[in-house]
Amino acid sequence: MKSNTQPTQRTGTFYPGENAVHRIPQAPFRFLALVFFALVASLLVGCGGGGGNSAFTDRDGTPGPGEDPTLPLSATLVGGDTSLGQGGSTVYVVALSRAAPSDITLTVETTGAAGLEISPATIPAGARSTSFTVTADAGAAVGARQLLLVAGDDYTVGTPSSATVTVISAALADEFPEATLVGGNTSLSQGGTTSYAVTLDRAAPAEITVEVLTTGLAGLTVSPVVIPAGDRSTSFTVTADVGAPVGTRQLLLVAGDDYVLGTPSSATVTVISAALADEF
Repeated sequence: MKSNTQPTQRTGTFYPGENAVHRIPQAPFRFLALVFFALVASLLVGCGGGGGNSAFTDRDGTPGPGEDPTLPLSATLVGGDTSLGQGGSTVYVVALSRAAPSDITLTVETTGAAGLEISPATIPAGARSTSFTVTADAGAAVGARQLLLVAGDDYTVGTPSSATVTVISAALADEFPEATLVGGNTSLSQGGTTSYAVTLDRAAPAEITVEVLTTGLAGLTVSPVVIPAGDRSTSFTVTADVGAPVGTRQLLLVAGDDYVLGTPSSATVTVISAALADEF
């Protein structure tokens, strides 16, 4: 016959043969759990978890997470080697190792034969990159030039800092596929994804990898863009980080060795807060 007597709960030492579950005082553990969750919540708030831009410092130019403010500000040239038809243009990007503390005017030079025109390149305070245009004169001599990023008073030069621009005849350029960007300007929520496409004016004679760059604030990720041989287009995705700073970026196609740029070759992507996106 089973006894109806309930085990006596103790708060001290466990004894052999006793059910330890009945000896654990519950209240202190509930209290400790509440303290733990309160500490976690306070840490999240302190790290900017409660607001979209608070965890990023692109807007004020101070170093962001993982960035060492004691290191010199470093600039790199993004775009790689390219072929450019006489009278044609392409775009390059200069990216900084962290957000610019103030407006930075960059120096870009060319070596070799004359015939290339370079637009001014200035990175605004708070941004991490900017684009500039390289244009070949209609009568530019055919041949290769070096594009060089030169160090300034307020930045050093990282790697890569140069690229080869090969001017080809307009007739030869006409034999290259012409790439255009399809998708137009768009608004993208923090954590959201959208799709664009790159189209060619003729079938790709071989597999073509198209380079797509972004300028302005950080926080956008672009998937690889590859057009298979025989195809005329492909799609790619642009994703905004969950905590991407709200603001506008430029999405840019860059000319390559096996294709030239058509129009349009750029678009504006504006990142908006997740709360605002819910109203769309």
